[in-house]
Amino acid sequence: IARDCRMSGYIFYGGAGGVLDRCEAVGNGLSGVEIKTGANPAMRDCTLRGNADHGAYGVKAGRGRLEGCVIEANGGVGVYVSERGAPEVAGCTIKGNDYEAIWIEDATGGGVFRGNDLRGNKRGAWDIAAGAKVTREDNQE
Repeated sequence: IARDCRMSGYIFYGGAGGVLDRCEAVGNGLSGVEIKTGANPAMRDCTLRGNADHGAYGVKAGRGRLEGCVIEANGGVGVYVSERGAPEVAGCTIKGNDYEAIWIEDATGGGVFRGNDLRGNKRGAWDIAAGAKVTREDNQE
């Protein structure tokens, strides 16, 4: 468990787990957090802000749970999912990003998105590929 830390970014891969609690990823040249190759971390009350690419990037069977996070003002989307990625995102505020709040790029991606505030992104709340397995409940759009 890492608490109250501030770094430019985090990478979870190769089945990694772990917990980030009240941490920040600010101003990274790529994405604030990358979750890939089977990783499944938990992030609670974290901030992903001002990163050049995406706030959170989940690919290659990356999973993870983002809960109560603020994902804002990133150069790409708030949460990008592709290549069998399937995060659970709950109670997050995803706003002010240069693209959508959530982008599920291909049919192999998916995830569960509950109780999030997805308002105020330049290209709207969602871009979901046909065939993607996505659960959306009680989000503000």
